[in-house]
Parts: sequence; C-alpha cells; structure tokens
Amino acid sequence: MAAEVANLQRSVVITGDDFSAEGDSQHVGLHTIMAGGGAMKVEYARVEKCGQRHRVGRYCLHWHYLFSCPDCVFRGNAIEDSHQGGITVHQTHDALVEDNVLWDTRGNGIYTEDGNEMGNAFVRNVVVCTTWDVCHVDTAITDAVFASGIYLHGMSNDFVDNRVANWQNTIFSPGGTVPFGKGGAWGKICPRHAPFGVWRGQVTHGGARFGLYLDNQYPRDLDRFGSTEWCTVDNTWQPCGGFLRDWEELFRGPNSCDWHKADGSDNGVLNVIEDSLEYHSTFVGHYTLGDIAFDRMISVYNGHSMYWKVSKTMVDQLTPHVENSIFANDQGEFSMGGSCTRFNGPAGPFTFYLRNVSFAGNVGDAALSAGQHCGLDQERAGKHTMCNAQYLLEAVEWRNLRGGFGGLHRIRFGVSGGNNVVPSFSSPDGSLGGYRSVVSGRLSGFAKLAGCQPAGELYFWGIGCDSPMRRLDVWAPNNGCDCATCCETRIHGPGFEEDLGLADYSCTSGDSCQLYGMNAGLLRYDHIWGDGGQVRLRRGGYSTVVQAGQAYRLDLGSTDGLVVDFSDPLLKRALGIVDSLTLTVGGQTCPLSSTHDRHFRGAYGPVTASLP
Repeated sequence: MAAEVANLQRSVVITGDDFSAEGDSQHVGLHTIMAGGGAMKVEYARVEKCGQRHRVGRYCLHWHYLFSCPDCVFRGNAIEDSHQGGITVHQTHDALVEDNVLWDTRGNGIYTEDGNEMGNAFVRNVVVCTTWDVCHVDTAITDAVFASGIYLHGMSNDFVDNRVANWQNTIFSPGGTVPFGKGGAWGKICPRHAPFGVWRGQVTHGGARFGLYLDNQYPRDLDRFGSTEWCTVDNTWQPCGGFLRDWEELFRGPNSCDWHKADGSDNGVLNVIEDSLEYHSTFVGHYTLGDIAFDRMISVYNGHSMYWKVSKTMVDQLTPHVENSIFANDQGEFSMGGSCTRFNGPAGPFTFYLRNVSFAGNVGDAALSAGQHCGLDQERAGKHTMCNAQYLLEAVEWRNLRGGFGGLHRIRFGVSGGNNVVPSFSSPDGSLGGYRSVVSGRLSGFAKLAGCQPAGELYFWGIGCDSPMRRLDVWAPNNGCDCATCCETRIHGPGFEEDLGLADYSCTSGDSCQLYGMNAGLLRYDHIWGDGGQVRLRRGGYSTVVQAGQAYRLDLGSTDGLVVDFSDPLLKRALGIVDSLTLTVGGQTCPLSSTHDRHFRGAYGPVTASLP
C-alpha cells in the first residue's frame, strides 16, 4: 500500500558529472532554465545529477519569468538525484506540468516560487523520495524542516491526481512565510489570500511531519491582473500577471487582500479540496485555514487524521468544512506505529460544520476534539473564552470505535492544552446519540436544566441536552483589559449556577485554569486567539455558551462600543434552523437572532472604529 511504482528510464538523457564527495561541487549539479520570454518544452527525457544546493535559481527544470506561456510543457520526464528541487515554475503562467516522475529531488520536488504564478496545471505527477530523510536537507528555497514534495507560494493553479510520498511534508503551502510575495512579486500580491485553482485527487503518504499541509491560507476575492496583462511598475511597462491591481494600497489602505469588502461583506472565496487520500503521515492538516472545504477526503493510518487550530465559518454560510469523508485507523498490518483516529479541530467564535463524515477504528484523545491549542498559553495571556466554537454535526457516524487515550470518546472539549469549557457540539439528527447539544461537563449548571443530563464517557463526560446550546460573543472595547484578572463581568441565566458565588478562582497550572468560575457565569475580558499579536491586541470581549430561546443578563454598565454575535446564519441556510435569545445589558434588553446581519465582522471580530 505504501509503494509507488514508477519508470525512470528514458531514451533521451540530460546528465552531468557525478556529485563530488566534498568541496564546493559537493552538491552542485547541472541546471536547465529558460528565462525572460519564449517557450520551453521538455518531454519524455531523463534529467539527472542536477540542482545546485543553496544557489538560487539553479534547478533541474526551470521556467523563469516566461509570463503567460501556454506552449510551455514539462511532460513525461524523469528527474532523479537532485540536490535542489526538480521542477520550478517562476513568474510563469498557463503552462502544463504533466506525467512527470521526480525521485530524490532533495529539498523539494515541484515549486511555485514568487506567489503570483497562475493558470498552470500540475497533473498526474509522482514525487517520491527513497526515504523522507534522504530529501530532508536545507536549500536556497527552505530549511530542511519544510522540505516538501510540492512546495507552493503560487496557489492559483490546478493540481489534479498528483502522488507524493516519503517527504518531511508531502504538499506544503506556507501562506504566512511570504505574506507579500517574493522576488519581483514582492509587495504586489498576498499569496495566503490567492484563490486556488482546481484541487482534486491528490494522494500523499509517508509524511514524516505532515502529509497535506495547506497552512495559513484564506483565499479572498483578489482584484488581480490576468495572466496576459501588462502594467507599469517603477515606470516600466511590463507583464503583471497575478499582481494585485491595487498593490500600491497593500501597505497603506484598504485593498482586496482584506477580510471584508468595502460594503462590509465577507471577502472570502470558497475553495474545495476534493478526493484526497492521506495515509502514513504524522499529521494531516494545517494550523490556520479558512474558506477551504474538504469533500470526499479519506485519512487513514495517520498519527493525526486531521490537525486544525483556527478557522472561520465559510463565506457562503452554507458549505460544510468537511463532508462525505472518512477518518479511520486500525492496528492491522497497514497501520503506522502511533497512528489513530484523531481529528483535532479548530476553535474560535464561529460554527465548524461536518456533514456525512465517518470516524472509525482505534481513537486517540477522541475521534473528534474541539478547540485544539486554543488557550494553550492562557496562564500568560488570559482565559481565551473566545475559543467557543460551536460544532455542527449532520449525518456523522461513529463506526466500531475502540481504544482511546484515557477513555473511549467520540468527542472531546479542548485538546493539546485547548480550552475545555466553552466549545459545544450540536446536531439536528442522531449524530450525538440523540442529544441535540452537548456542552462541557465543567459547566455544571447546565446539567440542572430540564432535558439535560450527564452524557457519559463517549461524550467526554459532557452534558447532553434536548435543546440547542449556542455560542454568545460580546465584542467590547479594550479599556485596560490586558491582564488576566482585569475587566470581569458576570452573565446570569439558565445554566449558570448563581449559588456558587464569585470566589477566588486563581490558579497556577492545570486545566482548572480554564474554568475561572465560568460555571457561575464569571466572564473575564479576553482576546481572540490564533492569529498573532496585532489581531490579538485589537479585538476581544466576553464569550460563553447559552441556551437558545432563553433570556440572559450581562453585568456591563453600558452598551457603548459593544458588538454582539449569537450563533450563526449557517444554521438557517443549511438546516432551516433559526435561533433566538434575549440579552439584557447596560439596562437595555435586546432580542437576538442567529440570522442577524454579520457585515463588518467575522471570526476575528468586528471591524469598527469603536473597537481599538
């Protein structure tokens, strides 16, 4: 199952001297390049002993600044024994890379370099290392820890039916590494926000670190030049394919890389990863990813079936994050040591939606855990109640689950240090064993509500209810709330135990630090977690879990600068569910709805001058 069989023999061979055992030429082989214009076509040739480690631009097959080049083709080639990559596409668009075999192309296999590459098609290529450590080397492209079979800065290209095996990372897109592009594209593009092309049918396995690793990607509706268009740059008329039309505003004002459009609507673009097969890797997933959905994914025999920390509700408020997919593992002959069924999911103030998903076999912490790492550093920086993602499960099946770390759990609240109090799970069907919602067992007062009861080990000792439990987020100005004990308030209403009082909830370590009296309704101002310093310092407020259809009171003296989010419009669009809530704050009583307007706000909070 882990083998890749490929033919490396070709009748035409492009070859060079053997790599020397030492000295300056130790890692210096031949390189081929076409630069500055024209078309380069190489088909059914063998290229070997190529690539020059640590020398920029020295690759086995290299298109360099060919701009729109529909006549450029790399097809059917065998590339073997490289010391710096195999195929590099650099400021070249509309080209075809098809049916190539890349073997031991150290550092990386296929590379899109500057971030503006667009319209290229990468189809049925096979990228394999003998073992992952053979290709685990530093190069001019990246450090060894990010050595990858396919390494992408340019995202707006098609990837169809490629196979990648035995790399440190099989497919990697480091969206946060070059946020403004590279080389001649620097300052003219935002690669982490470039929409994907068609992405279908990738098979990857043997990732020593990650298999599929699409990290820090939030595709948006960019206003870009087409692949054949020209513009003026530094008083020079030149090809501008893939550049932002508003690139001069990238560092000084609103531009099309922003979260929101001028009218406040979400600027995201939905992309779908289809028909991926992932196995025998330590991790599959990403740290932060939004508006990218997975359809018909199979993840088996991995250390982590899915690894995901931060996300958002899809731009269309409808599409599931994951659907028609299988996450499975057993302890049979194909199982990798340490592998298990373990979907560590994201957190934040949004709805994470799974539809027609199956979890099967030997589980880890749980089959599905909400809130990976969210609040991991909370002793230093607050409670991270903004970790209150609501997970929506539709047609989710749990098949023959067994094993488990510390118990057999279908779901879990918090994992790997993540907040274990405020995530919640909901389902319109039998996905949660008949419960309509399950909240953390640490919110002890919810067990006293009518229709609620302890849900047992399968549901991580949560509280199962026959009524909907939803997220409530009150974004507020930061008026000196930068310490762990500043700006406390309290929420009153169903599920919060008034008789507990407000004792001293200080702690020094352990998960007791994650409760801080929230079962008594105690809330402390907190910052959004997960996107670095600037966003973290600017946006925060108060968050918790509430019972839909009920009335609550929040002990804040004023509504000035407050922005309230309750549940999500997705529930109506996907399932026809409309939630309501009555909230009294600052002497004003407000009816809230899950369908209320979400312009100028998102998973990282509102965009408004009233919130510094």
